[in-house]
Amino acid sequence: MPLDVEELERVFDAVRQRLCVANQDGTLGMLLKHMGLEHVLNGDDIYRTDEARRGDIIVLGDPRVEVRHLQGVAKDIGIAKERIRFLDFDEAQKYDISLWQYSQTIAAILCGPLPHKGTGMGDATSMVVALETGEGYPPVKRMQSSTGLKLTKSSFRTALCELVVEGIVSPDADGVIGS
Repeated sequence: MPLDVEELERVFDAVRQRLCVANQDGTLGMLLKHMGLEHVLNGDDIYRTDEARRGDIIVLGDPRVEVRHLQGVAKDIGIAKERIRFLDFDEAQKYDISLWQYSQTIAAILCGPLPHKGTGMGDATSMVVALETGEGYPPVKRMQSSTGLKLTKSSFRTALCELVVEGIVSPDADGVIGS
């Protein structure tokens, strides 16, 4: 027998309160898993909202080219430069990456050359591993060449195109994927 509106509202309020408490005490992932909703926090989540797909893209590491050239690549793909936040090697090392966990405003994180140690990465062996394996982080892509992590126009274009094709990031305008 279906609940009436008032009864359903009481259920919503109780669930909302429990979710908030779990978020505060760090057990949200376990609670959602118990509820069969772990896909909500999964980077490959088919239920990601359009808002999340249109969120910021964090780019970590020292670029081999000027940032304005990378912004031009993003523009070609249809992604506004205002959505892309660049953190160079030193900025990435000082930034507390745990602040990105469970973010609804970050669409993805792109990793170039990074320090192995940084703030908020727990016991992970490197910052990239912490982002890739840590619970609740946005989808992560490595930008690399045959010699390792490298932030070039080519690796940046490849990573952005993959994010768009995989449905992780929505472009702002019609860009030319793969150009």
